[in-house]
Amino acid sequence: MNIAQPLVGAGSYYGKYFLLEKLATGGMGEVFLARQEGPAGFEKILVVKKILNHLTENKEFVELFLGEARLAARMNHRNVVQVFELGEHQGTYFIAMEYVAGKSLREVVDAAGRRKERIPPEIARAIAEQICDGASYAHNLTDITGRSLNIIHRDLNPQNVLLGFGGDVKVIDFGIAKSEISTVKTEAGMIKGKFVYMSPEQSLAKPLDKRSDVFAIGITLYEMLCGQNPFHKSNIVLTLEAIQRTEPSPPSELDPALAPFDPILAKALAKDRERRYADASEMQEDLRRIVLPRASERMTGFLTRLFRSPV
Repeated sequence: MNIAQPLVGAGSYYGKYFLLEKLATGGMGEVFLARQEGPAGFEKILVVKKILNHLTENKEFVELFLGEARLAARMNHRNVVQVFELGEHQGTYFIAMEYVAGKSLREVVDAAGRRKERIPPEIARAIAEQICDGASYAHNLTDITGRSLNIIHRDLNPQNVLLGFGGDVKVIDFGIAKSEISTVKTEAGMIKGKFVYMSPEQSLAKPLDKRSDVFAIGITLYEMLCGQNPFHKSNIVLTLEAIQRTEPSPPSELDPALAPFDPILAKALAKDRERRYADASEMQEDLRRIVLPRASERMTGFLTRLFRSPV
């Protein structure tokens, strides 16, 4: 028998959390900016993600949601959003997690594009380094016995990278990540993730390893430097075909100053994963070795200029 779930929205309490504002609604859950209150005026601003009411009785969706929480709860890294609590309120599961005061990388790339700008190379390099650091940490995470959890994000893209106004870079949304602790099996031939950031093997629904995430980081870096996704086409079929067959133009063709990135992106975006970086940390090391002109502004100043001054 279906039991009606109470409506929850901004301006109301959800257990011990006061919901301030709805931030987003995704395929599995709603995301709210929230405040946790305590004695002597204690307050903490965080994010509450709750499963959608109509999915509370769908066992697979509930397990996917719980799987995200189980994965995230094991992670403690400066470049991965931290989960504080997995809880249940009025029959609905929720996750309380770290709030990052800033913008998604997707918003930053788009805002720069509206100004006819691209993200400065030094800032793009710094962001990509930290994405690599967070991804490599997740890829190499082990359980208490030292056994690898074999975590693959599978949906690394600018929407799932948060940039804080204070300079933080955080990878979010392990909601479709694949790991050894997952209890929901992915069906053969099932493709998950945003098509335009998929690796060739992911677009063909082949088995994945961490090199698939390296490919996605490569696309993200390319987009930061060049202002466009190298594989984006007018429809999904052409996009997948480009991912599988098209070699992107090196960034130096757009701007000779970007030449130091050419070999890194050629390796990260290799169609054959055997020719790719074996680990995101290897890509991170190559990024660190690049010699670039001194940046004219830091990431914090760049974000402030993009979002707090008129176009």
